[in-house]
Amino acid sequence: MNRSVSVVKTRNMKNVFAALTNSLWPVPESVDYVLLKNVAYLENGKSITKQEILPGNIPVIAGGGSSPYNHKNFTHRGNCFTISKSGAYSCYVWWHSGPIWASDSIVVYSRDEFKFLTGYLYACVKSRQNEIYSRQQGTGQPHIYKKHIECIPIPVIPIDNQREMVKEFFEALEEFEAQKELLDTEHDRLLRVLREQL
Repeated sequence: MNRSVSVVKTRNMKNVFAALTNSLWPVPESVDYVLLKNVAYLENGKSITKQEILPGNIPVIAGGGSSPYNHKNFTHRGNCFTISKSGAYSCYVWWHSGPIWASDSIVVYSRDEFKFLTGYLYACVKSRQNEIYSRQQGTGQPHIYKKHIECIPIPVIPIDNQREMVKEFFEALEEFEAQKELLDTEHDRLLRVLREQL
């Protein structure tokens, strides 16, 4: 294992996380982990106003699960994920395979794709989506900062295992989205039927 990456043994996790976060990230026993900040870049997005938008097809990623508008330029080329920083959808973890303009979000991608795939880091972080939501700060305008997520534990596994896990994760996610779309369509149909009966 590369010694430049700090591996934290599970038995030491409580002390490390207690010092760096308000509460612990639960981890199984007897597994080696690295902290997200040690294997990934965590970058704040670049603000942009409607007046600065130029016609284009690059989605602007702000504080939600959908892009409010498109732009001509990008801040990141893709193969990254974002975590929304503020608003009703703060903490939402979202994958981007293509170019994006990251605005009100934290952009995360691997420091070294030969050791930790960005897709694998995404799967690890996305699997903790509810825990990340629980770390929102504030009430009127919920928000989250890099310091709240940088110590998410990432299990250390071989790169081939990461590839297999990423493949299965994205396949499951795709199936979930397809099923959700079917359910939404059926929900809308039933609502129309109900309205017609009233």
